[in-house]
Amino acid sequence: MINFIKQEAEEKANEIRTKTEHDFDLEKQMLVHNAKLKIKEEHKLKLKENEVKKRISRAAEIGQSRVKKMVARDQLLQEMLQDAKRQIASKASDAGEYKELVRKLTVQALIKIDDSVVEAHCRESDVKILESVLPAAVKDYQAIMKKECGTTVDPKVTVNQSNFLAPAPSGGDNLKSCCGGIVLTALNGRVVCSNTLDARLDLVFEETKPDIRKQLFEQ
Repeated sequence: MINFIKQEAEEKANEIRTKTEHDFDLEKQMLVHNAKLKIKEEHKLKLKENEVKKRISRAAEIGQSRVKKMVARDQLLQEMLQDAKRQIASKASDAGEYKELVRKLTVQALIKIDDSVVEAHCRESDVKILESVLPAAVKDYQAIMKKECGTTVDPKVTVNQSNFLAPAPSGGDNLKSCCGGIVLTALNGRVVCSNTLDARLDLVFEETKPDIRKQLFEQ
């Protein structure tokens, strides 16, 4: 009887042990499986993070490259502009040609500013040229206004003898430095019409910049 009970206990213990080992193996397999899934998921996330970092880094490099290219292009355009200004400034050395140019610039500025009391500013070296062409420029302005608008105008135009335009940035007071041309002011300086060679060149440069960029950089 004792042996029977002992055998039954051993069988029951073996059964419990077997079931425990089976449950342990299942739990272990489940834990290992879940751990593998977690590792795979973490790996995928890290791969995605690395890919995002690579894209961000690549985008930053492309952006920096574009900025450098834009800066280099703008520097080239500014060098071209400065070279053009030097060439225009050299034209002022031809007294006859420059004198006629100043007259035409004055007529254009008078039409633009359209005031009865006007003050003309020029470089100190151009005072005599401006004074010599001013009467003819006023007459041309009067003729144009009479023909185009049917109005009679008689502007009083004087040459400022103290506030000169100057080629150096320090000159010209509040007026821009220039390589030639004139600036007209009215209403005690509240209205300004700049018709310098620099202003005209800047205007043409801005208007033609898209075409210049296309010819230089998009071929």
